[in-house]
Amino acid sequence: MDLLLHNRAYLMLWLSTLTTRFGNALTLTVLMFMIGSSAKSPLMISLVLLAQMTPMILIGLFAGTIADRLPKFAVMMGSEYFQLLTVIAMTLFLDQPQVLLLLIFLQGTGAAFFSPAKTAFISEIVAKDKIPDAIGLSQGVGQATDLIGPPLAGVLLLLIPGGDILIIDAVTFFISAFLIFVSSRFAQIDGISNEGREKESLLQSIACGLKEVATLSELQFLIVIVFVLMLAAGVFNATSIAIELQVFGVNGFEYGLLEAFTGFGAITGSLVGPLLIKRIRPGQFIVSSGVVLGLWMALIYGVSLIYPVTGLYALSVWVIGLGLLNSCLNIPVSSLFLLVTPPAFRGRAAGILQMFSFLGCVIGILAGGALSVPLGVIPVTIFAGLLMGAVSFGMCLTAGYKRLITIQAEKKSVTSSRGI
Repeated sequence: MDLLLHNRAYLMLWLSTLTTRFGNALTLTVLMFMIGSSAKSPLMISLVLLAQMTPMILIGLFAGTIADRLPKFAVMMGSEYFQLLTVIAMTLFLDQPQVLLLLIFLQGTGAAFFSPAKTAFISEIVAKDKIPDAIGLSQGVGQATDLIGPPLAGVLLLLIPGGDILIIDAVTFFISAFLIFVSSRFAQIDGISNEGREKESLLQSIACGLKEVATLSELQFLIVIVFVLMLAAGVFNATSIAIELQVFGVNGFEYGLLEAFTGFGAITGSLVGPLLIKRIRPGQFIVSSGVVLGLWMALIYGVSLIYPVTGLYALSVWVIGLGLLNSCLNIPVSSLFLLVTPPAFRGRAAGILQMFSFLGCVIGILAGGALSVPLGVIPVTIFAGLLMGAVSFGMCLTAGYKRLITIQAEKKSVTSSRGI
């Protein structure tokens, strides 16, 4: 919270995140309801998620390259205004699911430009030692709005038409863009040299970014960890609802309670994560968190055995743990990513990280859904958890992990020397 009080530029960016994420949570809930009600097909619900995620995979690197070539705040504002226009267009086609899917894809295309620019922008307005706190606060507000937005959207659907709720989202995009502009005016950004990059063509800039990532073993380590994490998260997204509703047979109230518990765990993790990073080397924290998260997913087997005795209590503890561990793991990954990536390449590297993140999630969703039919949702969840734990543990042997540990040791040594 100290960061919000003493860094006006970050405060404005944080408020922008709060505003736009809240509006997005409202819109996604409304679109799920409108498309699900009119299409009468479970496939259409899956297509909504795929339409949102696919642009992140297809143009992540291109979006990151744009973030490196243009002012970050301008890219973010452009992204918000583009999404504003697509949401307004959605209000005209609420009874046409196919057109809505196209517009959702276009909104996802606009959103794909926002994240790499924001990631690089944070590193310019926040001191290095405050980056974990900045990531945690940003992640926490995102989790909170994702938790509050859907139930509020459900209440609003009872009171006003779905199109009016989309107009509210359009207004949040406008407010968010204004807050980003104010943040850029408050920011005291160190000048980053554009020499050489202005003369490069777009393709040369993309190739240069790929080459830079290929030479940084520690960055490759983070990309693999993110891919595996999102793969497991995708499987969980595909199986969790079936586990809760079909395996354990929870009712509507209990389902909503479990969703709230998951969000509570995620928010707690976003607050605890930065504190733990100060005590544990981020590289070690990432590996240990990945192993624990994987094993925790596999604990669903034990939960299924004791559920007849404990009822909702054991399942609640399990989902809280998942939310907490997943959130904790994201913070050191994002923080280390900003620390190990050269400033001139942060946009492109963030775009590549975004690509692999959403690619892992999409593969996980598709694989989890396909394998759950012949194998069952609990065995698939257990397998995904054990795979994640094994891969996380195996990453200890990679050059990227060893390089990260070396970097952290060197920085700690330098810090200690300065304090003497």
